[in-house]
Parts: sequence; C-alpha cells; structure tokens
Amino acid sequence: MFDDIDNIKNYFVYQYHFLDDLSAILEPKDVNSYFGFERENSKIIENSVEEVKKLFLKNGWEGDGDIGVIWVPPFIDIGYQEDTWGTYLWHVKQSNNGTSFIGSPIKLNIRRFKDQNEFVSPNDHRNMEPINIIQTNVDGFLERLEEDKKSFDDGHGKLKNETDKVSKDILEKFLGYTQCDLIAKFSDFLNGCYLTVLIEVLQNGNKDKIRLRKSSAKIDLSKHNLHEEDLDDNGDGSNWLSLSMLISDIWHSYEFEPFQEKYDRLTKSLEFKAKDLLKEFILKHVLIRNCIQHHDWQLDAPSLKSIGKTKIEIATNDKPIEIMEWKTIHLTKEEIDSLFDVLKQFVTDFNDYVDKRVKTRYYRPKEKAKIM
Repeated sequence: MFDDIDNIKNYFVYQYHFLDDLSAILEPKDVNSYFGFERENSKIIENSVEEVKKLFLKNGWEGDGDIGVIWVPPFIDIGYQEDTWGTYLWHVKQSNNGTSFIGSPIKLNIRRFKDQNEFVSPNDHRNMEPINIIQTNVDGFLERLEEDKKSFDDGHGKLKNETDKVSKDILEKFLGYTQCDLIAKFSDFLNGCYLTVLIEVLQNGNKDKIRLRKSSAKIDLSKHNLHEEDLDDNGDGSNWLSLSMLISDIWHSYEFEPFQEKYDRLTKSLEFKAKDLLKEFILKHVLIRNCIQHHDWQLDAPSLKSIGKTKIEIATNDKPIEIMEWKTIHLTKEEIDSLFDVLKQFVTDFNDYVDKRVKTRYYRPKEKAKIM
C-alpha cells in the first residue's frame, strides 16, 4: 500500500456513520513493520499519510483524528490481493460528528457504504457541491439545534401544565439544563471552526491571508515521545516536528480558553463582527450558564461586571424580568426560545461571512444524487 503514493489522489473516498470500535485500526508504521520495512521506508510512510490527509480534506474531512489503516482479510473478497494479503483501506474518524472517512484504491461494492454515500469518481466534481471551510460545522450545529428545539418544545409542553411543587422544580431545572447544553454546543461549534481556520492557515497555505491571532499554547516536545524510529537520516529529530502536531497543540489549548477569549480569537482572526445585539445576548447566556453551574443560579457581581452590566433581563410573554446582582436566575421558555433563534442567526451570519472571506472550497456529494 505504501508503494502507491502517486495514485492515492485517485482513491475512492467513503463516509461511514459510525465506527465505534477503533481498536483494530492500525497505525501506518505498524502495517509496514509487519513486513519488516519500517525503518527503511519511514519517509515513504510519512509521505503516504500526507497524501491521504490531502485526499480526505478534499472530500470533506475537517482535519482532526488519527490517520490509520484498516486491514480487510482476503476471504472478504473485495480487493485485488484477496488470495494472500487482503486489502488495506485508509481511515480517519473526526471528533466533531463521529464521521469516518475511508479511502480505498478500488470501488467498494458494499451495501452499507452505498446507503450512506454517493459514488463519484475521484477528482470528478460533477456530482459534488463546493462548500466553505466551516460548512460542515455549520450544518452539523444547525441540524442539532433543530433537533434540540423539537425536544425542548415537547418536554416543556409536558411539564408546563403540572401544578405541584416538584413539577415546577423539574421545569426550572429543565430550562436550566437546556440553556447550559446549548451554550456548551455553541462552544464546541467555535472549537470546530477554529480547527478549520488553523488548518487553512498552517497547512493549506493561508491563501486568503487570515490574520491568526497569537496563541498562548505551549509546545511540549516531551509529550510527543520521540523514539529512535522518528529520527531522520542524519540521526536527529529536526524534521520530525510536523504541522499536524503544531495544529493539535494550538487547538487543544484553544479548547480550554475562557469563552470571551475563544470567541475573540476566532472572530478577530477572520475580521468578523457580529451584530451587537446577537453578541450581547450570547455573552449574557454564557454568564447565565456560568452562574447556574458555579454559583447555584445566583447572578454574581463579578460576572455582571465582566459584560458591563448591572442587571440582566429575561424575556416573558409580557415585559422582561429584571434580575439584579446576587439574585436567583429564573429562566422562561420565551428566553430559551430566543436563545435558539439567536444562535441560529449568529451561525448563519458567520457562515455567510466566511463563505465570502475564505475562497478555499472542499467538495461533498450533492444531496439529491444517490447511489444506485
């Protein structure tokens, strides 16, 4: 499989939902070492992995996850070496939505692949649609938002007519849980978008001159466990540090940044300015989430000061409820409905902006062109 580098760009790519057990996925170097070639061909393995990354990125992969190899035994009868070695498939599973991308040197006539994919020959974009660098993140977030809204409306409808104290307490907690979950998912959305920006800047050449803000990430070489097989031909590791490692370290540092820093790092890198009312509303709900989780639902003064406010307002069917510092936060369905709407509007606006700001395009199958 490592003597086919020039042809990797022509491999067939399939998506699959979901591969839960990844224990049998092999590291590329382990496949080659089985045949006794690892030390002699370490550079070939590295180059092959880089070509596979390009292949998957071109077909919608967002860039996170470990590239591995799936060995298909010869008795499965899907390859051209089925009598002895079997067939090797490239694999990566991205963390954002659990999608596995599988690269094959041959067309795979497997029913479940057909159910989840459309066949297009490699490099043939006639049945593909171009998407911007964050489109997959946007589509996934909006789809989950729609599902969550239906669940929220259903759950609230079942609880709102109950009059006993226990049911009212449950309704209060239900509103709070929904609010915290929405903010957590929005934070995950920012994480995914920032990863695509890192890949565009550090790996794809930054053709659109994205002004990536300085990161406080620390690159700890010791954690990457440099072994003898990682040494280059000169006996040192000067060529070993990869862009993928840098991207990974910066991204994982980003994930643990405070929300305001995370928001600024992403939006200012792209010179995106959200509508003031949308940004203020989102920051208010980040504050509410923090107060629910860390201050037993009390609106603490330092949090209010951080957003330049002395109080917050919660929407109702009538006039808004004003909540002052150190008072208990009481949420309403109207306020959570507004949160759904604001998050949807922000993500849509951000996607429209990135679509114009960054010209890089990935390709994915058109929704209507199904495999026969």
